[in-house]
Amino acid sequence: MAVTLAEVFGRRDVVEDCKQSVQSNPLFSSFAPRIFGEVILRDGTRRMYRTRATKKKDAEQEILIFVASLEQAIGDTVMWRIKSEKEYRLSTQQTVSKSRGNNLKTAILSFFDLED
Repeated sequence: MAVTLAEVFGRRDVVEDCKQSVQSNPLFSSFAPRIFGEVILRDGTRRMYRTRATKKKDAEQEILIFVASLEQAIGDTVMWRIKSEKEYRLSTQQTVSKSRGNNLKTAILSFFDLED
């Protein structure tokens, strides 16, 4: 078994502890290519999380479980995204995509300085 650098120096790494607890779940196991998630902590540290899921929807659920356990361990919110996406998400809240009509409305209102 691999030893992390934090274990060598006798310090605990919260992110690694949360990774092990989530990835020990037999629900997420396969040999197909896996999806990566990027997690940004409050101090600006970026960590990559390799999911065990091969489908985007399953990977998102696994990352949400990981983010929830990480937030509980550190007591703070984190930002995350699936590596193939451009949009970051804050905490375990799901993002709501805006419709084209909503985007057009906000663009027109901001152009004429008539914000809601």
